Amino acid sequence: MPFTLRCIQYMVTSILQEHVWCKKFAHGRESVVDEEETGRRAVSTTDATIAAVDSLMRSNRRVMR
Repeated sequence: MPFTLRCIQYMVTSILQEHVWCKKFAHGRESVVDEEETGRRAVSTTDATIAAVDSLMRSNRRVMR
């Protein structure tokens, strides 16, 4: 089975993530459970956002493609 670019990207990502985990455990981390993140949420769902997206999609259906 030949390697594809996607396979190589996945392998590199996995190796980098493994390196990050090793560093965290070397510096005292003891749990594999994700910690609660602080700061701004990655996703914000409000009525205004929903209305804006709905309006955009109705005005130009090609946005979805």
